[in-house]
Amino acid sequence: MSAGIGSAYPVVAATVFTVMVERHSVASLLERELAAHGTVRPPWLALPKVHPLDAEWERGGGESHLLVWSLWLAGLSPVDAWAKALAALKPHAPIPADWAFWTLDALGLATEEAPYDHAFDDVRAKLGEVGIEVTGSPSSP
Repeated sequence: MSAGIGSAYPVVAATVFTVMVERHSVASLLERELAAHGTVRPPWLALPKVHPLDAEWERGGGESHLLVWSLWLAGLSPVDAWAKALAALKPHAPIPADWAFWTLDALGLATEEAPYDHAFDDVRAKLGEVGIEVTGSPSSP
């Protein structure tokens, strides 16, 4: 039997199923987050002892929380998503310096492809322009 589209079906079906299960799980986590806090907390409040460059944000609880944040803003226009994110972040200012780059990116204010390509003083200034104060200096992971 030749390898054709039929042979890829199990992989595609498994991938679609996995995405559906993950989306359902993230939706459940979103419901719990909103029920407990009335909003989606910034990541530094969800896992306060985890540095933003720690691998925890790529798997496990950190990754789940970032997926919840993304799902919460999904489907909104860019302007509405920005306003909702800003409204969720402002009450928690001043934000820790380690989270300034993530915040810049979460608000869509990063002009470079990677938010960490910005100079920290520029990040602090850009966040200040939208009313978010940053405290301290970034640390190493």
